Amino acid sequence: MSARTPRVSVCLPVYNGANYLAASIASVLAQTWEDLRLIVVDNCSTDETPDIVRSFADRRLAYHRNPSNIGLPANFNRCLDLADGELVCIWHHDDVMLPTNLERKVRALDDHPRVGFVHSNLWRVDADGRRLAEHWHEDSRLDYVASGVEWFRRFVTRLHQGALVFGGAVVTRRACYERVGRFRSELPNCCDNEMWMRLALSFDVACLGSPLVEYRKHSTSASSAQAGPNWLAEHFAAARAVFGSHGAEVPHGAALHRQVRANFAREAMLWANETSYQGRFGESRGYLALATRIAPRLLVTGRLWWLLMRWAGGRAGVRAYGRFRERLGRAAR
Repeated sequence: MSARTPRVSVCLPVYNGANYLAASIASVLAQTWEDLRLIVVDNCSTDETPDIVRSFADRRLAYHRNPSNIGLPANFNRCLDLADGELVCIWHHDDVMLPTNLERKVRALDDHPRVGFVHSNLWRVDADGRRLAEHWHEDSRLDYVASGVEWFRRFVTRLHQGALVFGGAVVTRRACYERVGRFRSELPNCCDNEMWMRLALSFDVACLGSPLVEYRKHSTSASSAQAGPNWLAEHFAAARAVFGSHGAEVPHGAALHRQVRANFAREAMLWANETSYQGRFGESRGYLALATRIAPRLLVTGRLWWLLMRWAGGRAGVRAYGRFRERLGRAAR
């Protein structure tokens, strides 16, 4: 390992990532930006992960193994503890960097000193690496440098549908992490999204519209488990956490918070309805409980009672509810 501190620390948190780890490591070591250190932070894997790391003879590669599994957010924080470069990328063990990924993002940060982090577009690939589609989100198709506060507004008002940023495509100034604090352990599925929001309220944000990483979608990826009421509830919790700690920094923050709350409640109701039609009544009840927790006024809406009748009586219950509504309407006239 070089005695001089490389400018970029690429930190790779991993747990039992043997299937794709070699390709991920190789893609980092093949970057056109060579002034880097790759730190594999093994969260107590029980597979061949250590052997795969040791198979690479590159002095820029370091291996750290946690004594016990500390969970994903804590392992992200361990990455921050171990990173010593000016710039930090928290990378994914199952994804692939295209060769100019780091070089282009380092240049973007050099060109824009007020930017705290830069992200990019990507290619979606399948388990075998075949490209399926471009884009993480429509926002990532554009080259831009945005005011952090304006970017935060765009991000948080769309968070109920998923994030604008793919975490593995982000390169951040280490000083920015030091300023805003660490990843939140209570948000295992979206601690990165909460972090990008906090960063944006202190720094500008840049994006490169070219796909610079390949995001691998497979059955064991962390994102494959992100579905259902709990996923939506955790993203709402992330937004609430940021408003709770930084709401005063957002112009018209109270109104924006109300809009975000309404967006999440509406999304939960939409999914409650959709999953009820699919006969997934347990999931539908979970979405409805979330919607009414976010917006208690929904307890007096017709949609709530329509769903209750559907769960209780199926199609017959819905027809009965329809007849009941008709009678109420006639009585009101």
